[in-house]
Amino acid sequence: MAVDRHELSEAHEVPNDVATARVWLERHLAPISDSPQAEAWQLLEALFDLPKHALINTSTTLTSEHKHQLRAWLSRRLQRQPLQYVLGYAHFYGYRFHVTPAVLVPRPETEVLVYTALDYLKTLPQPPIVIDIGTGSGAIGITIKRECPKATVIASDISVEALEVAQYNAQKLATDITFVRGSLLTPPALQRAAQQADVIVANLPYLPADDRVWLSPEVLHEPDSALFAGADGLSLATTLMQDAFTQLSAGARLLLELDPRNVERACALATSKAQTWSQKNVLTDLAGRERFLLLTR
Repeated sequence: MAVDRHELSEAHEVPNDVATARVWLERHLAPISDSPQAEAWQLLEALFDLPKHALINTSTTLTSEHKHQLRAWLSRRLQRQPLQYVLGYAHFYGYRFHVTPAVLVPRPETEVLVYTALDYLKTLPQPPIVIDIGTGSGAIGITIKRECPKATVIASDISVEALEVAQYNAQKLATDITFVRGSLLTPPALQRAAQQADVIVANLPYLPADDRVWLSPEVLHEPDSALFAGADGLSLATTLMQDAFTQLSAGARLLLELDPRNVERACALATSKAQTWSQKNVLTDLAGRERFLLLTR
C-alpha cells in the first residue's frame, strides 16, 4: 500500500513534560492531520489514561516507558494508520469499542442508524428481534442491545477476524449477542431469524471500486471488504434488499446506511416490480446528507 510517510528520526526526542510533549506532537501531526491538536490530546489521554482536563495544568513528567510508547504511537500515525487503530479503540454512541485493521472504524454518522432503530424498537410491545448484518466491530448490534436490553440481537459478518473483534467487544461490554458467520442473509440461521425479525440493520460496504483513487491513506488502511461494493457501490445493498423483502414479515423494517450518491437509486429499487415495500423513508446524516434508507415490509 502506497502512503505518504513522515518519518520520525531518532533525533526527534520526546519532551519530558506533558505541555511540551503536546506541542511536540502537534508539530509532527500537522502535516498529516486536519486536527493535530485534538489528536495530540487523544494520544496523551490514552498514554496517561486520564481526561484532558486532568492533564492541562499537570506538571507530570514523562517516564522512559511513556516516551517509548508515545514515540511508537506517533510513528504508526505518521505512517497514516488511523488514530483508532494506533490506540486500539474507537468511541461510538458513548461506548468504547476495541478496533483492529480487521474492522471498519465506527463513524459518528452511523449513530443515526442506531437511534433510528432504537426509536422504533422501544415502541414495540413485545421483546424485539434485531439482525445486524456486516457487524464488523459489533458497534451497531452491541449498542442496540445495550440501549434496548429486551431485544434479541443476532449479528453477522463474513470475516472470521471481524467476528473475533465483535465477540471481544460484546464480552467487554457485557452484552449477550448471538454471532453468525456468513454473507448477508445466506446463512440458514439468519434466514430463519429474518422471518421473525422486527428490524434488520446494515452498514454494508458501499463505496464504488473507483473511489480508491481519491480516498485518504487512513481510509485505505481499513479492510477493502468493509469499504467497496462493486462498480457502483450498491451490489451488496441490492442483494440484501431483495432477500430481506422476500424473508421479512409484514411490518418488519430494513434500515440501511448508504453512500449518499446512491440513495436515490436504492429508493428506485425499493419500488420496482421485484420488491414493493409498503413504506420507504430517506433519513439524513449529521451533515444533512441523505444517507439512510428505512424500508417497511
